[in-house]
Amino acid sequence: MPCFLCSSSDHRLYCANYGTGSIAVFSIEGRLDERIQIVEHAGRGPHPNRRQESHVHQTLFILSTQYLCACDQSTDYIEIYKADVQSGLLIHRSMLHLYGGPRYLASTNDTLCYLCHELSNEVTVLYMYNDVLCVQQTLSTIPEETVKTVSASRLSQNQQHLYASNRGRGSIAVFNMLPDGLLKAAGHWNAGALHAILYYWRMISCWWPIRRPVFTCWIRKVLRWISMLM
Repeated sequence: MPCFLCSSSDHRLYCANYGTGSIAVFSIEGRLDERIQIVEHAGRGPHPNRRQESHVHQTLFILSTQYLCACDQSTDYIEIYKADVQSGLLIHRSMLHLYGGPRYLASTNDTLCYLCHELSNEVTVLYMYNDVLCVQQTLSTIPEETVKTVSASRLSQNQQHLYASNRGRGSIAVFNMLPDGLLKAAGHWNAGALHAILYYWRMISCWWPIRRPVFTCWIRKVLRWISMLM
């Protein structure tokens, strides 16, 4: 069950297999060639009803380095590998044990990266020192305690903001990136509420006997303005 792909500058493709808890390495030269390596993870996490075996959710290179990080959502580990320059094969270097289901990494430079935890609704700032990841900071992605999950995080193009989406709660957490790479909570955007309003508005407009395009356009502008304030 492939769920994430990343590639290197030396024409190698690294695939995170969620179902089998493994990383597959392929050679790519204009087309997908044969698989040259399979790295299998083992173990289980602390949640017996959800995570019975290893589930690799993402593979990501720390930008221009040869270090590849694999988020194992089940075992609560990030496995750090170094890709061989000549062959592209992965060599295990270290691991970082976290809690809350490490799901998604985003990297800004050769030393800093940001991790979202699916089960604990948190974002962690990580620092790469040699071939070891070190925890610098952990912040919540929700304003109050609730049972929801984080699904993904993204960096803004100017690399001044980090966005984390909260599945279930229907919100997006916004963080400002400080000069030292740490994060400062900037607020939450209630995406789910806006989608619900638009959904029911479309249902009403389908059977409304008299459609008024100008009025509908004005309503949509108001809804967009309201969503910016949430």
